[in-house]
Amino acid sequence: MDAVDMVRAAGFDVVEAENADEAILILEDRLDITVVFTDIQMPGSMSGRGESAAFNAVVMTAMVSGRKEAFVRELRRVACVADFRITCPEARFAANFTKLGFHPGFGLTVLLPEIVGKSQAELLFYTGRRIGGEEATRIGLASLCVPQDQVRVEAVKLAAEIAESAPLAVISTRATMRGNLADRVKGATDHEQQEQT
Repeated sequence: MDAVDMVRAAGFDVVEAENADEAILILEDRLDITVVFTDIQMPGSMSGRGESAAFNAVVMTAMVSGRKEAFVRELRRVACVADFRITCPEARFAANFTKLGFHPGFGLTVLLPEIVGKSQAELLFYTGRRIGGEEATRIGLASLCVPQDQVRVEAVKLAAEIAESAPLAVISTRATMRGNLADRVKGATDHEQQEQT
């Protein structure tokens, strides 16, 4: 049974997208979607329009399964934009900009400290250190660390649990919790881009 079947079996309506671009179009068009379930390996791009939809529309749960290393692009595109990250011990996370000789980008100078706190974000940025799923969970980068074969199951369970809550209450609470995060990320991205050129 795959994730879609599990969500359907739990009694929820499922809207599928083949890639991130299609998902963004669906999210912009459908205001009734309150939970997004995704994998960091989902193909497609994430434009400014898509980031806006991801920041403001719904609760997002991302899976970091260890089958692909969650480097900078995935950290920004999905993992750090997501509200919750489900991972496993085999997963690896890194924000290795300075190790490669340049300023962090992708709005991570706002997103990463928001998730793990300033000190932990600085440690990851300044060292370029790679961490596993257990360490990511310990510092708050991941919400839950489970065996690799259980990542999808646990992510679906969490998405289903959130979907049981009143949709408008979840959406308004999320908006309050995030505040002006999208604007702060946009400002940081502009500054980061200047530092990188």
